[in-house]
Amino acid sequence: MIYNSCPDCRKKVQEEPAGYRCESCNKMHMTMLPTYMLNAKVSDLSGSVYIQFPRELGDPIMNGMTAREFQEFKEQSGNDPEVIRNFLNDNVLNKVNISITNFSSITKFL
Repeated sequence: MIYNSCPDCRKKVQEEPAGYRCESCNKMHMTMLPTYMLNAKVSDLSGSVYIQFPRELGDPIMNGMTAREFQEFKEQSGNDPEVIRNFLNDNVLNKVNISITNFSSITKFL
C-alpha cells in the first residue's frame, strides 16, 4: 500500500545505516518520501478488473490524505486493525476511462 520512495525520481529506496539509497538514480538521501501504490478491484455487471493507482492518484482515494499523513494516522491509532478498517471502509466513486487495444492477438486495457 505504501512504499518509501526517492525524493528525486520517486522509485523505491533501500534503507541503509547512512540513509536511503536509490538504485535508480544512484544517490543517497537522508530522507525518503512515503508513496502510495494502491490496488483495487473494480466490478460491474460485465465482470471485474484489477487497477493500480500509483503515487498521487492514491491521495483522493484515501480521502485526500497523503501517504505520509496515513502513516502518521496508523501510528497514532497504534496500528489498530479496527480503526484502520473503519477509515478505509468507505465507498468511493471515481470516473474511469478505459480503452481497449489489440496487438498481436493480445488484448490490453489502457
